[in-house]
Amino acid sequence: LFLVMLFYVDQNVAVLLTNKRENKLQKDVGYSLDMMVVALNMVMCSLLGVPWTNAAVPHSHLHARMLADSEEYEAHGRCHERIIRARETRIT
Repeated sequence: LFLVMLFYVDQNVAVLLTNKRENKLQKDVGYSLDMMVVALNMVMCSLLGVPWTNAAVPHSHLHARMLADSEEYEAHGRCHERIIRARETRIT
């Protein structure tokens, strides 16, 4: 039960980090679909005796940032990054 809650929190944190306004994503978020895929993955892995896997947190928002076109600008002596356009490769 605790591991299921951990996966639930893990998935929601990954979705919130990836879908921030700063990333300028155009497509809707697929919260329900993501949770269904994670749940089906956990059930299948449990039935097959395979360890559960869910590597969403470290990769999702970094992947979105790598696909974005951004520019750097300086304000008040500090360098900032601004996303101009996001290339989306997801289907949902």
